[in-house]
Amino acid sequence: MLLLAAKIGLMTVANGQVASGEVAMWQHLRTSIAVLVRKGAPIGTAAFISADGYAVANTLIIQKGATELITEAGLTYKIHVESSDSISQLTLIKTTTQPAGITIVRPAEKSDLEAGTVYAILPNKVLRGDLTGSEKLFIDQKTKRTFPIQEIRVEQPALQMGGSLLFSQNGRLIGGLFAALAQESTYNAAPPAVADLAQTVQKSAQGTAQQNQSLRNFGPQGMIVGYSPTWEVTSKAIAGFLTPERKAQYGLLGVFITDNKFGGVEIQSLTKDGSADNAGLEVGDVILEINRDKIRKQIDFSRATYKLVPGTTIPIQVRRKAEILTILVTVGVQHAQVDGHPLSSTEPNGFLETR
Repeated sequence: MLLLAAKIGLMTVANGQVASGEVAMWQHLRTSIAVLVRKGAPIGTAAFISADGYAVANTLIIQKGATELITEAGLTYKIHVESSDSISQLTLIKTTTQPAGITIVRPAEKSDLEAGTVYAILPNKVLRGDLTGSEKLFIDQKTKRTFPIQEIRVEQPALQMGGSLLFSQNGRLIGGLFAALAQESTYNAAPPAVADLAQTVQKSAQGTAQQNQSLRNFGPQGMIVGYSPTWEVTSKAIAGFLTPERKAQYGLLGVFITDNKFGGVEIQSLTKDGSADNAGLEVGDVILEINRDKIRKQIDFSRATYKLVPGTTIPIQVRRKAEILTILVTVGVQHAQVDGHPLSSTEPNGFLETR
């Protein structure tokens, strides 16, 4: 367990050690992170994705009423909401004036997650967690679209981590973390700037009395489980946020599918005049490949569709009765705006399957 903070809290390390790579990660990341505040109280974090003040935050936090952000330099900026995406659960915000002294966060790629260690950043803590390797499908209740999510386990005291942002070891954004926890924490401190980790690490190495007491306070804890949309979903959302439309855009085929017991996914229905319908796919077709990606089950289908670029034409291989066909399909576009009902990991019908 790792809890990092200086100006925004107290650093606590269960084993008393901080890896040099973690120090480097935070030094690289800290000027990209801002603290979101409401009525003077910190309630969450945001990450800058452009130098002119566009940033992303977890929608769960924005819906709590954040009105300002504070940068690592201690500067306060008013914010307004540009757009929200119900699939990635990220909201695009912008400062009303251009911020000074910030750097930019990049979305994670597959290789960034190979180490398995991730970091959830809260206003007064940075929590180390581990990807379990378990993936599930979740239904976006607004669009009825499935998307892949990943499981993260964090050892920590009773602390609200839902609504935080999740980063890889090299400081790239994986996504917004949502979780169902027994107890929600409140932040009572004055509005902080983002932590100066280098100074904190030095103090930790010296083993101050205050930090030694903290080590006694935080012994082994139960594992808290959270979920985050996968890096593919977050990357797609950020790419859309950086377009002139400032909206997340997802490739759309216009099919509703279920697993086929012999492999692949079977089309249950098609959207009339949608991409698949116009290309000649039919109910009962079993999709085996999408743009040469093998489709064995629904989670493969979900992952493959997040790679699709609206407007491009791709091959889809299907089994139709005893025949194998390859059909060219022009990918449509789907926006997924939040309508005030955030994604919740507690929705009983949300999870479809585990891989």
